[in-house]
Amino acid sequence: MRTLICLMLIVLLTGCDYMGGTLPFMQKEEPKPAVNRIANPDLAKMILVPEREKLQVARDPFKPLFDRTSVDVKPAPVRREKLDVTFVGAFKVEGQARALLQVDGKKDFYGIQDKIKGYIIESIDMDEVILSNEENQMTIKRSDAR
Repeated sequence: MRTLICLMLIVLLTGCDYMGGTLPFMQKEEPKPAVNRIANPDLAKMILVPEREKLQVARDPFKPLFDRTSVDVKPAPVRREKLDVTFVGAFKVEGQARALLQVDGKKDFYGIQDKIKGYIIESIDMDEVILSNEENQMTIKRSDAR
């Protein structure tokens, strides 16, 4: 009777897990691994720790793609023609800009795309008129009239 009480005290104090290791019907199965073990250690190293590839850069990313100093580009010669054109004033009529220009001493009103001595009026602002032809562009400012 004493032995039975001692066994019961041991089971109550230590729990069933202590007893489970000794009895064959209470033994637990060990869980199987989710991935099979790799037999080749070199293959395992390659999978777990892959080698980093070196980044090969063909050019310096901070240098421009094209070296602009090596190209010898000469600016086109600018022909300076002195036109006898004076910008007197500008205004708008029905949303269209018109300029009062004095050409060869004669004052007249001109609009955008009108021709003066081989030049076409490109734009008219309150302070300047831009004339251009096939070769160059000319700006006549209102202050030139004073």
